[in-house]
This record gives sequence, structure tokens and C-alpha cells, in this order.
Amino acid sequence: MPSQRLGNRAPANEQGALQVIPVSASTPNPVFAELASDEQVAATQQALNANNIETVVVDSAAEAREYVLSLLPEGPRSTWAPRAHWTRSD
Repeated sequence: MPSQRLGNRAPANEQGALQVIPVSASTPNPVFAELASDEQVAATQQALNANNIETVVVDSAAEAREYVLSLLPEGPRSTWAPRAHWTRSD
């Protein structure tokens, strides 16, 4: 059976154990360096929708940020994760 690379897991070594490839913030994973094709995005969106997961596709990071911020209620709010702090810029 041919081995396949899945995420950060490399194929099994000679003893059959999976090898983990360490990836740090300073060493980006080249697998994610290219944008997905329109066909890949459409196929992923279709699969998610088929499993009752709503999807929204936007054209840029700025549009994605604005969309996510539009989902947050206006006014003060508390957060359980101190580092995950979203604020509206307008």
C-alpha cells in the first residue's frame, strides 16, 4: 500500500511507526503555501454543506475579518481566552 503524507504526519518509517514532522511558526508548512483552486474550494464547500455546516466564501482576508466581526454583538463583551480578543475597528 503506498504511503501518503497527511498534514504534518510523514509516512511510516521502516518499523511502521508514524513520524511527526515538527512545524513551527518560523518554519511555515509548504503544503499550505499555495491557495486552493476554485474547484477545491467548491468541493470543500459542497461537502461541508452536505453535512449541514454553513459556509461563507470571501475573496480576501479583509472580507473574512469583516464578516467574522459582523457576527459579533456590538458593545462590551467578555472573553474566556485572553489572547483571543476581537474588536471592531469602526
